[in-house]
This record gives sequence, structure tokens and C-alpha cells, in this order.
Amino acid sequence: MLSAFYSKSIEQAKAGLTKRFKFSIADPKDTEIELIAKNLPLTCSPCSNYWKIEIPVPDLKGSISLIIAVPDRFPDYFPKIYLSEADFRRIWPIPHLEENKAICTRSDDSVVLSDLQPDFALEKLINIAIDTIVRGVKKENIGDYEDEYLAYWNEKAEFKSELLSLITPIDDPAFCKLFRVKPPLFGSESIIADSKESLERWLMPLGIESLQCLDTILYLPVENYLSLSFNKNVEILEFFKESVSTTGMRFLQDYFSMNLSFYILVCSRLFKGKRVMFAFRIDGWQDITIKGFSRKKNIPLDFLLSYYKLKNKTIRRMRLSRLDRDFIFSRVRYD
Repeated sequence: MLSAFYSKSIEQAKAGLTKRFKFSIADPKDTEIELIAKNLPLTCSPCSNYWKIEIPVPDLKGSISLIIAVPDRFPDYFPKIYLSEADFRRIWPIPHLEENKAICTRSDDSVVLSDLQPDFALEKLINIAIDTIVRGVKKENIGDYEDEYLAYWNEKAEFKSELLSLITPIDDPAFCKLFRVKPPLFGSESIIADSKESLERWLMPLGIESLQCLDTILYLPVENYLSLSFNKNVEILEFFKESVSTTGMRFLQDYFSMNLSFYILVCSRLFKGKRVMFAFRIDGWQDITIKGFSRKKNIPLDFLLSYYKLKNKTIRRMRLSRLDRDFIFSRVRYD
């Protein structure tokens, strides 16, 4: 009897969408559908119905295609709404759009779908998804993105311990130093600072036994966030070209001319008067011979990061925690 109720609800929802949108049933053998089915959350499983709808969105100067995974126990369990691969590539990243192309609509824990009008309930979720996409593209909910961006960045970070920062974010690029501290500070042995002297003063009350200077790092103000889908050197080059000032590009050229074993960049983006920082590491190229250049420090940045032996090397994201005075004090409240 319950199974009949679910079947009737799904058919009612399908009929409603067919009248409202350009509707089609997705082929379960389609590569995109197979990938979605493989990674569905438990709350959407089992799932036998995958639908596609195309929606004109004037704000995007065209249409977007959504894929709806309707669980077999709908409406007791939520459908998941995904952006098609093609639209994802032109829109990502925006707030509330996950890397698996799922659009965040409502929490399963706080909202219940109507079992009397499942078609209207599903249409409401679709409208929320569309509004999320439009507001994201128009940058109307960029405030949501700031918190989400750092959360997603940290999820993709490959290093277990955090990189601690004593750098106060400024508007100009600068070279700083990477240090190793023992015993670990707040669970991390890696900390960056403007100089050893300033770091020693800051660490004085904390009982640090040893402090070793390891490498040079680059602090780099940028105009945009680095796309969470960018992973290769050649993609990072495009990010630099679009997001870094002329002065910043000179610093980058000087930095990559140092021929280090690895390069750490701490990027800083201005948002509502404050700077948000994220860090990543690019491996060095000492073991790679680049023809036509007698000295590696003379290799232009454009050529270096797009060189066929280097362009597909992956960057490594790092978790970053700020320790600078202004940041800590801004979080303190006195009543």
C-alpha cells in the first residue's frame, strides 16, 4: 500500500513538471546520470527516476538544464537537483552549488515536503534551485560564498596539519618566510611570518624550543577566488593573468625564478573591507630540463607554467589559520 502511495506521488509530480517545463526522462545509462546515481546520498536512495528539465533564465541570457533525482520514497524523502555538466562548467563556482553539481535547496532535517501536493512541492524546490543559480551568477549572494569557499577549499586540502600565518594581509605582494616550530604550535609545525625576529617575539610566551627557517613564500593579493575546479599549473596561470596586478605578476616571475623545491602562495582577496586568505603549493622543477634556457631563473612565467612537462602538474591546497593580531582581536567581544 505504501509502495502504491509513492508511485502515485511520483507520477503526480511528473505530470506537474511536464505541464510546467520542457521535460524528458533521463537515460539511466547516460554517463552523467550514472555518475549522479553512484554518488547519491543515502536520503535519496534507492532512486529509480531521473528527470531532465530545461528552463529559460533571462538573467543568464539562455536556458539551464537541471537533472532531478527522485527517490523511490518521494515525498517522504527529498529529491536531489543537479546542474547539467555543460551549465556547471560555465557557472561554477557560485554559492550553494556543490562540486558534484548538486544545488543546495533545503535541509532534509528542517523541512517536510507536502504529501498532498507533491507536484507543487517539487516545483517549489526547483524554483529555489533556479533562484540560487541566478543570484549566484549575479553575485547577489556573494556573502554566502565567502564562508562556503573556505570550507570547500579546506575539504580539498591535502595536508593534514594547517599552515599558520602571522602575516597581516595588506594590499601589496610581499615575500615572507616559512618556519618550522617545535614543539608544534596548535597542532602545526609550519608557520609563516614576515621575519624571524617578529616571529620570535610573538612566540616568546609560548615555550617554543626550536625555530628553523625553511623557504621563501609569496603573499599575493588577488582580485578573484581561485576556482575550486582548477588544479593544474596551466589553469593557475590563467587565474594569475585574470586576477593579479602588474606588480603581482612581477613578484610571481621573481618568485618562480628562485628555482625552489616547492612554492607556497598565500593569496588574499578583498571582501567587504577585509581580506580572505587561502594557500596552495606548487611543486618545483629542478629535475626537469627545459630546452632553450641556460638558466632556469630566466624562464618566463607564461612559458614555465604552460610547458608540456609542467602544465598538467597538480597544485596542492593547504589549510590556513590566521594568527595575526588584527584578526584575533576582531573576533573578541567585550560586553
